Amino acid sequence: MSDIIKNKIKYFNVICTSVLILILSACNSDNTGSFDIKNHFLSSESRLFNSYSRYINEISTPDFQLLTFQSDEELLTKPTFIQKFKNDNNVHFFPATLWQVYALNGKSEWKDRAEEYSRLLLKVNKTSNLSNDEVIQGVFMNSFLITRNHQYKALLLKMLSQNIAEEEESGDFDCSAGVYNDTCIEKLLYNQLLFFSSKETGDPVFRNIAISYSENIYNIYFNCNQSDEVYYGLANWDILPDLSEIKDLSTQNFYELALCFYGFTLLDNEIDVIKYHELSERLAKIFTAIFEDLEGENKSNLKNKELITGKVDFMSQALVCLSFQNLKSSLENQYKEMAEIIFESILDDMEKPDISNRHQYSFRMYYYLFEYLKCV
Repeated sequence: MSDIIKNKIKYFNVICTSVLILILSACNSDNTGSFDIKNHFLSSESRLFNSYSRYINEISTPDFQLLTFQSDEELLTKPTFIQKFKNDNNVHFFPATLWQVYALNGKSEWKDRAEEYSRLLLKVNKTSNLSNDEVIQGVFMNSFLITRNHQYKALLLKMLSQNIAEEEESGDFDCSAGVYNDTCIEKLLYNQLLFFSSKETGDPVFRNIAISYSENIYNIYFNCNQSDEVYYGLANWDILPDLSEIKDLSTQNFYELALCFYGFTLLDNEIDVIKYHELSERLAKIFTAIFEDLEGENKSNLKNKELITGKVDFMSQALVCLSFQNLKSSLENQYKEMAEIIFESILDDMEKPDISNRHQYSFRMYYYLFEYLKCV
């Protein structure tokens, strides 16, 4: 081999090594400028998984090592694990995120972790007596859909039925009248679980609860002139509220609107009720106006956008991404692109060294972000 060829090969190897070092140093650097390099080489799935792994490491302690794999029997001998899985609502969503990671990467070690921590969650909460239907949906409905293990389906149906019976006994739900007295708006999040349960059992009671409760929410929040004026305007005004009219809404308000966007989009995909579809379309236009990047916008609009986007937290943005992804519309492709833009923006914000947003992080948030990736 000639010296010229040898030198070229040597030069090529040096260049490749340099590029590899640059990439690796960018991944580990705290310098904000490095993120453009890292983002160029990593997929959205890898970026989210890296953030998720960092979060697990941050909340782990010497006596609460979440990714240290042990059997659930061994974990039950550790008081910290027992207390966390009994009392910490955030940790209740941890097994759900493990199932989502397994659904995305198919690696058996993640399935093993998901199974162990799901069993631990049940054991600590006195065997199939979880009161949070959102956790039941995230952990046990998804584990069944991913593995088709009918034990998970049996568990979720048992727990859901127990919870409905307790609500009926407490007066929160009148099964005979099909009406919820409780107006907790977050119940919209498990419409999916209720429709799933009716399809799997053939029993319409679960479906009827979802429809009844959603109708109550629609009437209370969007069809009552005593409700928030902006909420009422979203469903009833000929012209949608503009940015100047919604800029004074709170972070909680935007969370409620994102939650309703997701809940009514799920409902619209199950039943044909025009007002739910119209509300979903109107909320889509509102969130598009908030997040779209239009050149040449006037200063007033830009200022309003800046005020608003600062109030829409990561959890709300995750729900908006899912809503855009699920919405059936003539603008479907445009909405899917908007979902991707918002999702990438979340990842960008989560990779910044600034820790001011750390209070927003939770396993619940990661669950819905992974759910979005599953849907794409």
